[in-house]
Amino acid sequence: MIFEWKRLKFTFITLPCLLIAFLAICVFCTEANAQGNYDDGLAFILVQAKLPRGAERNTNRPGKDYKNFNLEEPNPKLCMAACEKDAKCRAYTYVKPGVQGKKARCWLKSGVPKPKKNKCCISGVKTIQETVVEKSTEVPDDNIPPGSYQQTCTDISVSGTTLTAYCARISDTDMMYRSDLADINLCRGDISNNDGRLTCKKPTNIPRGSYMQTCENISVSETTLTAYCATKSDSRMTHRTQLSEIDLCLGDISNNDGYLTCEKTYYPPGSYQQTCRVISVSGTTLTAYCAKKSGDWGMIYRTQLSEIDLCRGCRCHVIRGQFFRNSTGGTPPRDW
Repeated sequence: MIFEWKRLKFTFITLPCLLIAFLAICVFCTEANAQGNYDDGLAFILVQAKLPRGAERNTNRPGKDYKNFNLEEPNPKLCMAACEKDAKCRAYTYVKPGVQGKKARCWLKSGVPKPKKNKCCISGVKTIQETVVEKSTEVPDDNIPPGSYQQTCTDISVSGTTLTAYCARISDTDMMYRSDLADINLCRGDISNNDGRLTCKKPTNIPRGSYMQTCENISVSETTLTAYCATKSDSRMTHRTQLSEIDLCLGDISNNDGYLTCEKTYYPPGSYQQTCRVISVSGTTLTAYCAKKSGDWGMIYRTQLSEIDLCRGCRCHVIRGQFFRNSTGGTPPRDW
């Protein structure tokens, strides 16, 4: 009688439980293989069991990265533990094996970016108590410019005026590609991710110079350069400054304690500027390469005019490739 009871117990209780457990394993294995993130279903089940408290499954939090590293085993708890030990960390993203390499990868974040659904990752945020404790010691990363690129780029950093990030491509959203964008202080409007490449709209008439490293909101109207530049006393505050006649600047345009400056060469006025090139002034001597006929640049001649400081109220012209000083300021005789 006891033997019969044991057989019935195995048949109607133990056997169905084993069958249910087997089916559950098959379901998990199927999901793991569909995701393609692990070598087999058993590894997938083990990782699911290792999910730390508060973990956000199938979630990525792109942006505000300051540190990333490979994990020796595919365990999200290792990434969470690294975040908890680091005073700067506010959130983390665990990237599954096969997405950014063979090994799992952990990204630590100095802020709390917006979550995005993605099967590549598992993310998490520090508890409110931990956040409050660290808030007073955290240095905000204010130099990272805003933009739509933060939705599809990660590991974002700024060095000088160059923005660096790892961005996804349309054809491959699981892999991240490094992209650099120089002169971000010239960007107008949104900074976006164009198929793995950082891009923005920039004005084309901005002159180059060292001032671009410490000035922003740069613009040009005709020959006047306008910018907001940092001062020596406070690099975070900007001072509005303008520099006129930038077409006369020789060499570098620089920021001198909040003011734009450059070395200029002033040329005397005159119609010669229409048919002469490579104009320069040394002392009181004007030098240029001038055409013999208007619009004929096939033959140009080097010519000089001395004592231009003695020319008062006069204009300089060119006749047959040579300078001509008209003291009355009128039009020289036409001899072309």
